Amino acid sequence: MGATPFSLGLAEQLRQLDVPVTIADTSWQRLAPARHQGIPTYHGEILSEATEERLDLTQFQVLAAATDNEAYNALVCNEFAPEIGRDNVHQLGDASDDEDPRALPESLRGRALFASGLGVEEIMQREEQGWGFRKTKISDQYDYDAARAALPPEGDMLLLLRKTGALRFFTHASRPTPQSGDTILSFVPPAHPRPKGEE
Repeated sequence: MGATPFSLGLAEQLRQLDVPVTIADTSWQRLAPARHQGIPTYHGEILSEATEERLDLTQFQVLAAATDNEAYNALVCNEFAPEIGRDNVHQLGDASDDEDPRALPESLRGRALFASGLGVEEIMQREEQGWGFRKTKISDQYDYDAARAALPPEGDMLLLLRKTGALRFFTHASRPTPQSGDTILSFVPPAHPRPKGEE
């Protein structure tokens, strides 16, 4: 949910990995770059009752709410959690700041898209600095420890695509263990040398 540079980049990476993906947004203009890239789109308010008739959600494993409004992202996740499953709705930002009385309760939010809890502003800053996605194929010769060691200290592992096709995000609550044949998608700073096994 949300046609932002981050979600466009993520959708393109998923498409390259043969994972069905659709970007939804209320703005036809914000969806234009996705349409130009050939990424399937849904134009409309995803919280509208009409969406149930127009968008088949059964083809998707997860929902990632990545608009520039964290409260709206939480609302979307809370709406779709009963249908998709609480562990399968994700959003930018972290609910772990229990000291902020203005923060939304964790029970209303989706899981954080990154284990570090990167929020909308941090993502926007990193995009301006040229950050992007990197795929790493795990093998017997290049295991998770090697991939972790090759990740820049400030980089973040975002998701794991199992060789079975199942998607698992790295969140504050879940850190899937990659196995041979799996692919890790990370969000990394620019101009970082790419070790063997990485794209």
